[in-house]
Amino acid sequence: GIQRRPGNERPVLALAGAPDGPPLLCRAWHDRIRVSRPEQGDPAALPATELAHDGRTVTAVAAVRAADGWTVAAAAGRIVRLWRLDDSLSVVTHRDIPLGGDAGQPARALSLVGGPAAGTLRLSVADGRRLVRHEVPADVSSAGTAVRAIPADRGFCGIDTRVLRDGTHWMAGDLSDQLRVWTEGEQGVEQRVLLSAGPSCLALG
Repeated sequence: GIQRRPGNERPVLALAGAPDGPPLLCRAWHDRIRVSRPEQGDPAALPATELAHDGRTVTAVAAVRAADGWTVAAAAGRIVRLWRLDDSLSVVTHRDIPLGGDAGQPARALSLVGGPAAGTLRLSVADGRRLVRHEVPADVSSAGTAVRAIPADRGFCGIDTRVLRDGTHWMAGDLSDQLRVWTEGEQGVEQRVLLSAGPSCLALG
């Protein structure tokens, strides 16, 4: 029969571009992320690699092409799990980053982009009233190191991040009735934009 998603579980998707060939598609279903690179015209039932999050419902997922492979991040409960995949989408390794805090408050959004330093990735997690950040090696050989979190006076609903060619890290946050944009460079973190609005979604280009 047809699999149906519980009413309290929202769809979670991510798409990561590749320099050649189809992008990496990540689809969360309960505690699993189905990862594939479908070509145009491929059926929806195309076989996919399944990544498990140990019984916890996935609430956010992101992926990026890095170091001749793929890195996938998924939040479930109070844990963000990172998987390193090779070109065949086989799992090479995985690491867990615990968020701590209230077990009843899952992370609502996350972002994974190339880091300012070569061979690194920057993981950002919308965790209540703070943007939690980690710098991790692109090959996920370790869970990396924490970067100073960005606090806010209200909860994050969504985020998007980019690292520019000059190494500047841009972060956009949807805080329900506000949109804020921060940058981080040699001078540290600076708030650049504050809009009183209620965006339903956001993206940095």
